Parts: sequence; C-alpha cells; structure tokens
Amino acid sequence: MARKLAGPEQAALPNADLPFHEAEMERLRALLAEASEESPLPDRPAGAGALNDLLLRLRLPDGPR
Repeated sequence: MARKLAGPEQAALPNADLPFHEAEMERLRALLAEASEESPLPDRPAGAGALNDLLLRLRLPDGPR
C-alpha cells in the first residue's frame, strides 16, 4: 500500500510477487463461483415488466396508470 501511495500514478510494480497474486486471484474466483452456486437468488431478475410500468408512471404525465 505504501508503494502505491508514494509512487506515481500507473507506475510499474517492480519485484511484484506475481505467483502470489495469481494464486489469490484464482482463490477469489473460486470463492465467487461457489457463492454464486449456493446463492438463493434467481439467475435472472424478475419484475422487469412491473419496473417498466413504474418508470412510465413516474416519468410520463400520460403514462399508464
């Protein structure tokens, strides 16, 4: 963090521990995939029609009531 704060914007990171960061990225991707599989949320959002109707009512004076 200190290197980021003290260095110029978009500077190269010398002596970066690339294997560590690659392993962390894969670990976090696996956690994200697992959370996605276990989530009770639907794959697609529901209620698009109701949201559209609400927006029409709010934005258009003559929209559907």
